[in-house]
Amino acid sequence: MMADGIIEFNCSTHLNRSNNAITRWSLIDHSIASADIASKCCTQMTMDLLGSDHTVIFTHYNNQVPRTSGELPLRWNLNRAGWTEFARSAGASLDGSVVEGNINDVFSEFNQYVINAASRAIPMKRNHTKHAIPWWNEDFARAVRRKKAAFLRMKHTFDVEDIIELKRRRSECRKTILATKRESSRSFCDSLNHRSNLKKVWNVVHSMSGKHTNFKIPNLSVSDRIITDDTDKANVIATKFQQASSTLQYTNASMFNRPQLNTILLQKADRYDNLEINVSFTILELNVALATKKNSSPGGDMMNYAMFKHLDPDSKCKMLEIINFSWLSGQIPESWKHAIIIPILKNCKETSDPNSYRPISLTNHFCKVIETMISSRLSWYLKSKKLLDTSQCGFRRGRRALDHVLGLHDSVNKAIHNGRSAVAVFLDIKKAYDTVWRGVVIHKLSNLGVKGCKIS
Repeated sequence: MMADGIIEFNCSTHLNRSNNAITRWSLIDHSIASADIASKCCTQMTMDLLGSDHTVIFTHYNNQVPRTSGELPLRWNLNRAGWTEFARSAGASLDGSVVEGNINDVFSEFNQYVINAASRAIPMKRNHTKHAIPWWNEDFARAVRRKKAAFLRMKHTFDVEDIIELKRRRSECRKTILATKRESSRSFCDSLNHRSNLKKVWNVVHSMSGKHTNFKIPNLSVSDRIITDDTDKANVIATKFQQASSTLQYTNASMFNRPQLNTILLQKADRYDNLEINVSFTILELNVALATKKNSSPGGDMMNYAMFKHLDPDSKCKMLEIINFSWLSGQIPESWKHAIIIPILKNCKETSDPNSYRPISLTNHFCKVIETMISSRLSWYLKSKKLLDTSQCGFRRGRRALDHVLGLHDSVNKAIHNGRSAVAVFLDIKKAYDTVWRGVVIHKLSNLGVKGCKIS
């Protein structure tokens, strides 16, 4: 059976040329596959013969499909940003009026001012799918150009001498690639030391090995039905993500009287205000939160951390007023509740199964700044009141999960040395964060003294 994705009518072969045009290459003679296989395949033609007498056509089965169509989104080119002009434009646009009214209107106005200033001072560029080659140099580029020129000449003439020249250029290109790879790997290894950034090191290693994360979701299989349309794929995966944190994950017993209990718990949490927690934020807290942020993909509002860091002092004060207005009034803009969800394939999972993907949420950076400020204040409060257990290492500054590993290792060694047994219990709770009861979390926070309108 013939199916879309396995039949490529525009891919030409090398020898089977049409009789009436010597320079025109023919189409594939036949491509046959069963429906279940064809729906999970994609084909890709290469102009490199790779020693064959025909143009090589790769058929990928159930693999990460390269992004081949669709317009890629624009993003800010921060490397060419004029931050002085940006700060001046933002400061000139923002007025000194008092922040009041509807939080959606207040945040929308601030967002518009910042984006207009960015449009004047920061150029935009389109994401590209062409990955940089670590060992690329001028010798490599020259060898590739010569090979391509020989291939095009042979394609038009099909002369014996041109075929021989193509083989010679191809051999030279292979030798050049091997030499440049070897030299690049040697230079990279020599540059490593104890101060090398591990993230950058692994990025280079993955780039050298050809591992890239830019891919398109392949065809999905749901109840013996093949999903090929991109919109349908997005809806299927979004439904799986939504079900992971919905009430479908709870048993009937656990759902009994839960709405009434949530109401009672919220009322208890809102009995009085904790002034240590709920006071207004200061400009120092804002600057500390911004200093901890690194550049990352923005949410739907297109504002990023770099823009906030380069705002003039008056604009930062305006930003702080909006933060405190939201914090003291308990209002949250609707745009902060929306996120761009990107599905990421889990390690060693089936690509056609929607359950094999985990979500990455791109939320608004403005909201993330507030979350960091709130998290810092809560951490300070819990630490100053000594409310955290001394054995807790997760989510605490200066501690890490390795501390528990070292403690376990020490306990096992002591047990072996004393001729005793060491017992350890490991719990892996399925969807622990997705199915946590928020009402109980709020109740526990209120018991620790974290109360007021902000907690509710």
